Amino acid sequence: MNLLLLNLILALVWAAITGGFSPTNLAIGFAFGYAALWPVRHRFDARSFNRPFLLLQLAGLFAREMFRSEFRVAIDT
Repeated sequence: MNLLLLNLILALVWAAITGGFSPTNLAIGFAFGYAALWPVRHRFDARSFNRPFLLLQLAGLFAREMFRSEFRVAIDT
């Protein structure tokens, strides 16, 4: 079982225990699950554990390039 699936299960368990399946509560459960799985990540596939950081980097790159392209278009007009 990879860590992402295990982390999602932990987030759902967190939401079930706290009694609320709101997106905020699921995000908090996901963060707690991530922190709980951090010490044992070497026993699993580490590539899936780094995926959230890589997705954040990709989102930052996209936002930066979008801003740069909008700025260039604004200068040209």
